[in-house]
Amino acid sequence: MAHQRAQSVSTTEVPKEPHVVSLKVLRLTRPSLAIQYPLPHPSPTSTLAQSIPRTSSLTYPSAPSSPFALSPLLTLPPAFGNAYVGETFSCTLCANNELPTDAPRVHSVKIEAEMKTPSLTTSLPVSFASSSTPSSPDSDTVSQAALPPTDLAPSASQQGIITCHLREEGPHVLAVTVSYTETTATSGRVRSFRKLYQFVARPALVVRTKIGTVDGGWALEAQLENVGEEALVLEGVRLDTKSWFRARSLESLWDGEKGEKGKAVVGRGGVQQRSMSTMSTLFSLILVPMPAQRSTIIGLGLSGALLALSLRRYSSTIPTIYELRASPSTLGGAINLTPPVSRILASLGLITATKEIAFETTEIGIFSLRSGAKLGALPFTDAETGYTSLRVERALLLALLLRALEEAGVRVVFGKCLESVREVGEKQVAAVFADGEEVESDLLFGCDGIHSLVRGAYVEPDRKATYSGLSSAYGFVVPPEGLAGKEGFEGTAVATGTRGSVILSYCGPGREKVFVGAVMEVKAPEGDRDGWCGKGAMGAEAKKELMERFGGGDRVFKAAVEGVEEWSFFPVWVLPNGGTYWRGRTVLVGDAAHAGPPGGEGAALAMEDAVVLGRLVGKAETEGGSMEAVCKRYDELRRERVMENYTRAAARWEGAKNRSWLFQQVMEFFMWAFLMVPWNKKGWGFEYDAANVEL
Repeated sequence: MAHQRAQSVSTTEVPKEPHVVSLKVLRLTRPSLAIQYPLPHPSPTSTLAQSIPRTSSLTYPSAPSSPFALSPLLTLPPAFGNAYVGETFSCTLCANNELPTDAPRVHSVKIEAEMKTPSLTTSLPVSFASSSTPSSPDSDTVSQAALPPTDLAPSASQQGIITCHLREEGPHVLAVTVSYTETTATSGRVRSFRKLYQFVARPALVVRTKIGTVDGGWALEAQLENVGEEALVLEGVRLDTKSWFRARSLESLWDGEKGEKGKAVVGRGGVQQRSMSTMSTLFSLILVPMPAQRSTIIGLGLSGALLALSLRRYSSTIPTIYELRASPSTLGGAINLTPPVSRILASLGLITATKEIAFETTEIGIFSLRSGAKLGALPFTDAETGYTSLRVERALLLALLLRALEEAGVRVVFGKCLESVREVGEKQVAAVFADGEEVESDLLFGCDGIHSLVRGAYVEPDRKATYSGLSSAYGFVVPPEGLAGKEGFEGTAVATGTRGSVILSYCGPGREKVFVGAVMEVKAPEGDRDGWCGKGAMGAEAKKELMERFGGGDRVFKAAVEGVEEWSFFPVWVLPNGGTYWRGRTVLVGDAAHAGPPGGEGAALAMEDAVVLGRLVGKAETEGGSMEAVCKRYDELRRERVMENYTRAAARWEGAKNRSWLFQQVMEFFMWAFLMVPWNKKGWGFEYDAANVEL
């Protein structure tokens, strides 16, 4: 049963008098209220309907003769009721100004919510309805982004809705924080309070299993019991096994692999059955003898490391990674790992270790470089799953993955330059290195980036990288003065100006280091394709150029750019959209297959490639599929998503090019219209789950 825990008050708050703003929290999914002061149900045009005052929703009588009619409807029930894993938990939050009608307004009222589970703390976006009419959280009449702080007149209220998909068992705590500015006769003061509501999420289904032997293998019996309060419709039942087992359903109702042949209704307290009350779901388990495959991975980047871990996780394949450099690369700034990547890291058991070196990003603030004013924000949290984006230094993330590779038994060989690729019969492929060594394997994966030797030597030699016209510079700095207290700054910000844009973001859990990344339009670099990449710091001349571009506006952004001691500067290369992802038994992964403009979440797409490919290889082993079928399905699953991201990124990077002063002013003025679009998880592709997408 849910209950409200003791209210805590900010340690900085000295006054002990009651708050003038009250908070009401009501669960929407299972309300059970006793209406003590019922109202008649008049027609909307009747005199009675028009005479009901707004003060009827307050928690105190607005006058001695007030009937105080509707207050029980807004009070917290004694319990949220039972909650079950798989449900979407929804609540309405209502902040009321409790001051009398002749009192001054309460300013900057803000409601924030987060859900704490046994393994995760998640910030929940508060969706504010545009009217008093109840709306679905996904409907067009609800803003998916939190509104800026609101002023409340006496007796007025601000109401919002939060939703959270319950994905794990155990105690859950809903923490709601309300902050506001209370105006006095001489000044104003900021006050806040926090309320905690606890409930327990229980499993809706109990699964009991037992195993026995049959000719040629084993049989597993699974019994599913509905322990919830309502009937459940089971769409399908399947058994996921390790790659060396093959499972087949023995029930005519179920398809053990896809779960699409039938449905069954399980009543409250009932046991899934087919025709007899004692019948349970049966699977046969057959041990499939298969020799472990060998695979060669070219390139120790994020995609190469994740692919090796994915192959070890989902298949019996034993990969070896060959890296051109003599040691792990320390190049690269702080990359943004989107919610889909957080889910990938969780599926591989790496999310906890990653959070220890990363900064959790719930939104990206959009600022004007000229004035420093916040123009709006884009949410970077998947409200349904609870995963946020993580900003982490690439070098630290790669070091974490190297430790995971060592634990998984994956061998990494440095200083190996690929020279050519050739097929060996119908089931082998050979990688030929510059030192004369040839390595034959069942599969070859090109994870060697935008200038891929695998692509150039074998898969698609004519597909060349081209300069995008834009370049990026990055560095690190201690947090400049004024950044932590800057209005609207939540940890990550992008400031746009006439000559490019600059990003500021914490990149570690302690907020002790700030990543500064600049995007600008420059002429194509001469000579080496990596331009200034091989030269390290840009020097005084390059820093002067950056200050001319980004140092003339807001003092906080200026201080951040000026404070970077050493810049690294890289021209941005892209591949033409489309192209070939595979040939024979050789597959391209990540930037080697589809490098697009930064902002298209190239690192995230590469990691998704790796997990999908690892799962496909494991499925082929289990079901006896061919490697050609694996490659074709990989192409089908990834191409559409990659092309959508490429198009969005190209449009965003057009906005990073130089523009006139007038165009910049017009863009800033209409930024609010762009941000009014409901940038929900589908708009950003946050719903994509590489570890569970149907293969």
